[in-house]
Amino acid sequence: MLLGGAVLLVLGLLKDGVWLQLLGALLLGARLAATVLDPGRGAPLRVHLQQPVRATVCEPLDTVVVVHNVGRRRLPSAVLRLTSPMLDDVTIAVASLAAGDCAQVTVGRVAQTRGVVDHHDIHLVTTDWFGLAERVRTSTLTGPPAFVRPQLVEADWSSQAAGLGEWSGGRADRAGLDILAVREWQVGDQLRHVHWRSTARRGQVMVAARAEPADERFCVLVASASGERLSDALVGRLAGAGLAELHRGRAVTLFAQQAGLPFLDHPQPRDVLDWCAQVAAPTLPDEAQWAAIAQRVPAGHEVLVVTDAPPSTRWWAGAVATVAGYGLSLRWAQ
Repeated sequence: MLLGGAVLLVLGLLKDGVWLQLLGALLLGARLAATVLDPGRGAPLRVHLQQPVRATVCEPLDTVVVVHNVGRRRLPSAVLRLTSPMLDDVTIAVASLAAGDCAQVTVGRVAQTRGVVDHHDIHLVTTDWFGLAERVRTSTLTGPPAFVRPQLVEADWSSQAAGLGEWSGGRADRAGLDILAVREWQVGDQLRHVHWRSTARRGQVMVAARAEPADERFCVLVASASGERLSDALVGRLAGAGLAELHRGRAVTLFAQQAGLPFLDHPQPRDVLDWCAQVAAPTLPDEAQWAAIAQRVPAGHEVLVVTDAPPSTRWWAGAVATVAGYGLSLRWAQ
């Protein structure tokens, strides 16, 4: 409108067109009045969202959009486009609102993939004070995170713990505890744990890792061997297996080497689903991660490694040797 008024005014002056001059001046004056009366502060609309804090992939999710006119005059109709991560976009038409009025619209949305919805982008299109030009405003709303969980997929990954090392489970020492592995002596090991037969044979101090009387435990480490984000189907199997083990009465521990995602130990079913919602593309664990896992998992237990693709033979051999030093064993599933 501003450019059009200026062009008409210039043409009127050049061609001595009085009507062109009047029309151009009118357009420029209207635009100037709109700027003075509503000087670019934006439409005084406040947008608020209400939606559940938990959802499931491919299931409907109702979002309540509340638009409030916080200005001192009636506002024209507006179009609001709502964009949120993990959810499909929606467009809402809001009727003209008097000062202090609000409009409430409920829209059905569908979660496209799992993750955490922690912000919403608002794209608002309305008109200025005279209704002669569009105004576009964007803003971002933040609030409590909403967890989009994967759909549960039945998976039976349960197994009994097994030992690795020079001896396999089944041989007990004089204390009646199974010897699971023999490793080199480390700082902090006690003299009573020295395995004298292996020490004499190898010429260096060796320590026997013995099974402790431990509870039934389901320990899973999930990682992306391909480097890509894990599929919803794979994480759905992880969630299904974790809930099944909880139902059997076993303790569940979940690990992932991913920034901002701590391990999950002795969870409730809701915790398992929320944890799985946050899994993205965790990397294969390094030695420090195995050491942290060994601090949480008693010797004699098995750690199930779940990946989207088979890890390399070299990595697997190194991982097996590392956990064997802690008296643990590994098993792989996909």
